[in-house]
Amino acid sequence: MRTITSLSKAIEDLSEEERLVFHSIFSVESETTHTSIPEALKARVQGWFALPGDESPKDALQRAETQVVIRVHNKVTHEHTLFNSVRALKPAPTVSANSDADMDELIFKNKLDGTCDFCEPAERTATERWGRVDSAYTITAANIARGEAHHGLCILKEHHPLRFGLDVVADILATFNKWKLRTTENIMKPDPKIPQESIRPIPTCATLMWNCMPKSGASQPHGHAQMVLTRDYLGKANALRSCTAAYTSVAGLQGVTEYMFQWVRAHNSLGLVRHLSGGMAVVTT
Repeated sequence: MRTITSLSKAIEDLSEEERLVFHSIFSVESETTHTSIPEALKARVQGWFALPGDESPKDALQRAETQVVIRVHNKVTHEHTLFNSVRALKPAPTVSANSDADMDELIFKNKLDGTCDFCEPAERTATERWGRVDSAYTITAANIARGEAHHGLCILKEHHPLRFGLDVVADILATFNKWKLRTTENIMKPDPKIPQESIRPIPTCATLMWNCMPKSGASQPHGHAQMVLTRDYLGKANALRSCTAAYTSVAGLQGVTEYMFQWVRAHNSLGLVRHLSGGMAVVTT
């Protein structure tokens, strides 16, 4: 039976004409990524990542520490599919809140019963091989089930995911930038085990995502953001960059050189922009 993990082999088995058609639309990559599991977390990881047929608990630990991410990119529509079989094994939320009171109960339940890993991130979350970024309000971790080869977490030191102000937002952004720089520095270190011809281009596109509470897919109610570093922006962000370049190449003949500037200007002319201190908010669809 064919699965996405054997996609590259399936493409190789196509006729030359079929491969040309496939590669005219899609690109497929796979990349191995590594994490380090703290000693205090190993027993739980061995439970989460165990599979029938494992010869020992070490198999589950190895599965968590070395993962393979498969990327499929539609070069025409800029859609991306990211697949990692290990993500099917990660803990999943099983409860949801129906009211503000229920939400607070849900948020504090695993803090009070001592099962919140993010309340003790240094001991109970995976780490990048280069370490962590630790700041006043946040600390980083490696995502234990990678959605991308370079996929981290920015964990708030405050447990409640909705109790923060602008100082915390600024700290999240600063930590995100430090994580990107540290990750890039680590990627650029030469590895004698990797043949020169196998070295990939350095990823430069960083994305910060906030997912909060079970309905967003968050496995922990404790406040945290996702951070990924890729060679191309993913999905809609990549499509927007492509559309921006196309607009600029056409409208540039009329002296228009920046799509987003003109996009805001068009909304502002219709009274749909609210100017704030140091920024603006746009009402749009």
